[in-house]
Amino acid sequence: MIIQTQRPWRLIALDTALTILAWAAFLALFAMGLKSLLAMLQNHNPEYLATEIIPLLNTFGFYTVLGVVNAFILFFWARYNIYRFRGKDRRKPIENLNYDGLLTSFNINNASLQALHENKVVVIHHRQDGSVEAVKGL
Repeated sequence: MIIQTQRPWRLIALDTALTILAWAAFLALFAMGLKSLLAMLQNHNPEYLATEIIPLLNTFGFYTVLGVVNAFILFFWARYNIYRFRGKDRRKPIENLNYDGLLTSFNINNASLQALHENKVVVIHHRQDGSVEAVKGL
């Protein structure tokens, strides 16, 4: 079950404005970087290529390899879980607990269960082993 609530229009407008601002800043920085790169390449500055571009490509290559390794790990982990939980239905709803099930689950008597149902505030007395001894409504 998905619970959806209506967001106020002010929050939607703020979210939209911040998203547009962030994308505009990203695109501006990206364009400035490309412009700088093209200016350096047009000036035929070979030192720029050796000192700036090649280490940058090495870094991007490392990040790409790291991303591919992460993708393989996630893919094979997902395949392993499909194999491991094959034939098991983990999304079944829990069966409703009936009156007798509550009595055995809490190990209490009928009067204590009735007190739990009828009162909003109760005092529960426990035995030394942690089991319920008595339930008294206030």
